[in-house]
Amino acid sequence: MYSYSWDTETGGLLLNSSQLNFSKEPRPVYYKELDILGFDQYWQYDRNDTYPYMWAEANNYYYRGRLVAKAKGGSIYTAPEIIIVENPEPDGIPLRFVDIPAMVEKNYDILEKLVQDTIKKIYNTYVKYQKKVDVFYVAFSGGKDSIVAFDLVRRALPHNKFKVLFGDTGMEFPDTYHVIDQVQELCKEEGIDFLRAKSVISIKDSWNLFGPPAVTLRWCCSVHKTSPQIMLLQEKTGNQGFTGMAFTGIRGDESTSRNEYDDISYGSKHRGQFSCHPILEWNSAELFAYIYQEDLIINEAYKKGNTRAGCLVCPMSSGKHEYLKAQCYPLEVMELVDRIKSTSGKTTFSGVEMERFIDDGYWKTRKTGRELNLGQDKHLVETDKGKTTILVQKLNSSWKEWAKTIGEFIQLSDEYYTIDFRGKAYEVRMENGATGTLISFPNCGTSKDDINSNFAHRF
Repeated sequence: MYSYSWDTETGGLLLNSSQLNFSKEPRPVYYKELDILGFDQYWQYDRNDTYPYMWAEANNYYYRGRLVAKAKGGSIYTAPEIIIVENPEPDGIPLRFVDIPAMVEKNYDILEKLVQDTIKKIYNTYVKYQKKVDVFYVAFSGGKDSIVAFDLVRRALPHNKFKVLFGDTGMEFPDTYHVIDQVQELCKEEGIDFLRAKSVISIKDSWNLFGPPAVTLRWCCSVHKTSPQIMLLQEKTGNQGFTGMAFTGIRGDESTSRNEYDDISYGSKHRGQFSCHPILEWNSAELFAYIYQEDLIINEAYKKGNTRAGCLVCPMSSGKHEYLKAQCYPLEVMELVDRIKSTSGKTTFSGVEMERFIDDGYWKTRKTGRELNLGQDKHLVETDKGKTTILVQKLNSSWKEWAKTIGEFIQLSDEYYTIDFRGKAYEVRMENGATGTLISFPNCGTSKDDINSNFAHRF
């Protein structure tokens, strides 16, 4: 929202009253990141993470307002190239910490106006929707955005009027689980209901069953996050058709698509559910200023250079981010990388070729299960007079879990289901016969963008 400039006096950020048109998402840089990337070969600094030493915008590193270094490239197995632009301090003098207390004091007045406006927005949303919504909750991930959103909600609302919901994918950073434990304990002390939602299927089983997630096959979010969260809230509310309001940490500066969000959205992710994005207009300069001002929990993943506290291995991640995750959490990351190797259809690749295949990100481009070595069930897709049917000769016993990889999947009876696909709700009917299981879609069209062939590829 507010623009910012570098403050040479404190080494920090100085918020300005003018509006910011575009944020470069500045973030603090601690000694752990400097060590992992190899800056200790060039600069002297104390290995103390009480305060950061500098700031980064993307791959550019700024020390007291001056661009001093850049990082270029990088992947799981390959370290980024470090380019030194100039020495931060003359004659090898050790780096100075950012004076965080002084930075907080300088930014307090302008930040407080933004904070109070946001708290008011949260409270007004609660008042407006309390008769329309069965449950209010903070969608909590353990990252910087959700820790700020959580703190603002707990300041705005009575603590018995909302819950905190963590969707545990089983692939979170180890440091994230430490944050979750701390926040859960805080909620217990303050009388806030903290919920952990986790899939009944393990990560090991799901990766072996579905293969690794890919850019166009991001089944992981549905199977390990969305569906478990919806099911847990159904249980807690005692209402399968409940209406919820999620307070999220979504910010417009994080991506182009998120920049198009409204403050309140309906059904953008879960049909029949509201989402409120109270910090949508905040940028990361304001975010970190607030974290330091209120002395909030900082996920250690950020101190190690990770820009997001997401999954250990993600098809949407690339470059330096993949290298940092592999260096920070080698055992956990390589366990998942080994599953990419073991499920890949590239069975003739040598060890070197497979590492290059992974390093170059080709595993992320998978479109169907045919690119795996897991085998597939035989199926026949037919379209007659606008009605699409799929005959599966031998239905996978875990087909319901597979269905969740497509979209929100709800069972209505033994034979009838509904599933959301690309913003449209489809009816699904299952009939067992002598030659197999017949799956039909009464309201499905014949377009290639409809659910029929996409559904078939999962079986």
